[in-house]
Amino acid sequence: MTTFLKENFPCKIDTGRIPSIKDNSVCIMSGRQGKDTIFIVDENNNKDFRDDPVRLYKEMDWKTTSGLIKCQYNVYNGHEMVKDSSWVNLGTLGDSELWFFVSHHLESTFSVDNQIYTIGVVDEQSKFCFDDPVIALISQNGIKKDTLLETEILKKESILNLKTLIIALIIFLITENIFPW
Repeated sequence: MTTFLKENFPCKIDTGRIPSIKDNSVCIMSGRQGKDTIFIVDENNNKDFRDDPVRLYKEMDWKTTSGLIKCQYNVYNGHEMVKDSSWVNLGTLGDSELWFFVSHHLESTFSVDNQIYTIGVVDEQSKFCFDDPVIALISQNGIKKDTLLETEILKKESILNLKTLIIALIIFLITENIFPW
């Protein structure tokens, strides 16, 4: 992140190349097939539903990763457009409306005083963008945590205490039309 910011901040990122929301949305079509309510997700983001499976509406299960749908999209990395992917879950919530959430996270590994740390970031509201990020230290020197305590989960602009060293975490997130320069 430090290298990225040194190379691109505050005004070296060509924001004209960032895809618009319309051009980079995951498209979902919903309809009826006989008596069933169905939906199709454009999984490969080619704007063509003919190569994607038809799925039936079902009750949303927020606690499982089974049934997640992998979707491709393009992101701008500061220099060029690159393909990326994420996982979405779709289903109903007691009514006939189709709801969705994403199941993805970001990880960053860094070292301080010969200690190697990995932090993970997720969006608290399970959105595609990280409007409400939460952060946690998920590994130290290759030892990965299998459980996080609530007190270990941090929000934006929190302080992460790494034994004797305290690091202030500031998350830089670029959202459409919000640029500090």
